[in-house]
Amino acid sequence: MSSEFSLSEDSYNGDTRSTAHSTTNGMSVFEQPSSKDDDTQRTRELPDVARREQKAVGILKSLVCFMLVVTVAAVGTAVYLFAEDDEKNVFESTFRGTSSELLTIARERADRVFEVVDSLAIAATSAAAANQNSSWPFTIIPDWAAKAENFEKLIGIEDPIISVIHIVDNDQREEWVDFMGAELPLLFTDAEKRGNLEKSTKEMLERTTPFPHFYDLDSDEKIVPATGPESSFIAAEMTPYELNPLGLTYINYDLRRSSEMRNLVKIVNATRRPAIGLVEILDPSGGGVVVESQIMQPIYETNEPDAHDGKVVGISFVMIRWAQFIESLLINDYSDIYLVLESSCRSGSTADANDMTFRIGGDGNVETLPNDETHDSGYDYLKQSRGLVDLDIDPSEIPAGNCVPKLTLSVYPSVELEERFNSSKSLLATLSIVAIFIFTSVTFLLYDYCVGQRQRKVMKRIQAQELIVSNVFPSAIRDRLYDQERQTKNKDNPLAFDDEAGNGGAVPLADLFPSTTIIFADIVGFTAWASAREPDQVFILLESLFSQFDKIAYQQNVFKVETVGDCYVAVAGLPEPNEDHVGECLFGLQTRNLNPISPSIAFFE
Repeated sequence: MSSEFSLSEDSYNGDTRSTAHSTTNGMSVFEQPSSKDDDTQRTRELPDVARREQKAVGILKSLVCFMLVVTVAAVGTAVYLFAEDDEKNVFESTFRGTSSELLTIARERADRVFEVVDSLAIAATSAAAANQNSSWPFTIIPDWAAKAENFEKLIGIEDPIISVIHIVDNDQREEWVDFMGAELPLLFTDAEKRGNLEKSTKEMLERTTPFPHFYDLDSDEKIVPATGPESSFIAAEMTPYELNPLGLTYINYDLRRSSEMRNLVKIVNATRRPAIGLVEILDPSGGGVVVESQIMQPIYETNEPDAHDGKVVGISFVMIRWAQFIESLLINDYSDIYLVLESSCRSGSTADANDMTFRIGGDGNVETLPNDETHDSGYDYLKQSRGLVDLDIDPSEIPAGNCVPKLTLSVYPSVELEERFNSSKSLLATLSIVAIFIFTSVTFLLYDYCVGQRQRKVMKRIQAQELIVSNVFPSAIRDRLYDQERQTKNKDNPLAFDDEAGNGGAVPLADLFPSTTIIFADIVGFTAWASAREPDQVFILLESLFSQFDKIAYQQNVFKVETVGDCYVAVAGLPEPNEDHVGECLFGLQTRNLNPISPSIAFFE
């Protein structure tokens, strides 16, 4: 197939004729030339810029995620420590309040014991004074069983031993046997009526030694009569009437054979004041030890103020066991704590020890711990102490080799007690905070993913639009349009309206090119030829012809303006000014040799 086309060239030089290209409202009247290097470079720059920005955003997101993790760890740890510290503060404050209350009750109970001892001494003196037919030691407190019950209630401690000790001189022992032979049946009968006897009155009398005595377990007789010039210290009134390990009562037992009791009596006689002893013995029921205290107060013949200068005729006596004393303090929910009874001096087999430790278990039972067991030293800072007994006796008044202890009670918490205050609140609070942060992080990541997806779609669209713009406008015009768009944005008033020309406030792009050559190429007879052909044949002809024109235009630096039907319009000398624009029109000459088309070219000058 052969066709002819006509080509016209208009050349404008000097100041006589000029050609201008312009854009209005951002649209160019020229079509982008085939500047493939610029287009390719521009197309490559967009993904590179996007990748750089995405990398920067990725680094920022990683930093944000790292900060979130650090924040979660820091806040979670802080919340956990704060909640744990709050629980610890509650534990410590509760323990201090509880232990203070416990120590207050203990001091009141200890004072009450001494009050009972004093009341017992006054009652014994008053009973003897009221009976004109009797004198010490041959006197008994009338209605002893009832009074003993009242004394027990006042003490408020389980199973105390309350007794009146009579001082029987050597020359009074035979008379004492007759006196007790008449009084004991009455004492036992009265106690039996009140349920204070282990056995019946008859059995108790049978188990009572009628004369002052002591026990010698190495002797065949076991029971040895009390002899010698020293006075005997004999318990007459007593509650409860118990049996000793030999199955005998303690009535008529000479207490001076007990070293602890003998020393206390010496102190009472020397100081004329109450005294207390502390002794640790093996539990008769087996297992463990028992810590006891004996409290004594001298009894005088009268209750007159100057009676203290007179003769000591008897001793009021109370013995308590400290385990029962501590149990009597547990009016509230006191458990899982340690109580340490500290003594300034000790007697008994463990005289080198200065304190005894008791543990109140979770069930409220009081356990006396061996000397090698004590409280947890980690709780020493929570120690609460209070003095229980301080008789304030001048040490110079105490016989040599003896000691009147000052007793102090200290309270310590246990691990079990602290664990009762350790709840799951701190862990739940921490998990809640962590859950909130995790939810926030997941929401942030999900939002970031959605934004990233949208940005990728926008970037693809921008790249496509950039490619279209690059094919429509020359690179120089395209860049100027972009720059103008950035520069003419009204930052102060984003709501500004477009100007009357509809340029949105932008100055139209219009450049003067004094020297240009315009080329018009038209296929001769195209209309008749195309009317006899199929559309695809027409398209193939135009595509083949104009593609070769585009290649030659690119080689000759000729700017393709547009194609209108079979007309190909191009310009030499713009958009880059070129004085040799006519020479560029070798483009027209080169098009003559295009195959398979043999064009006919006409030049118009």
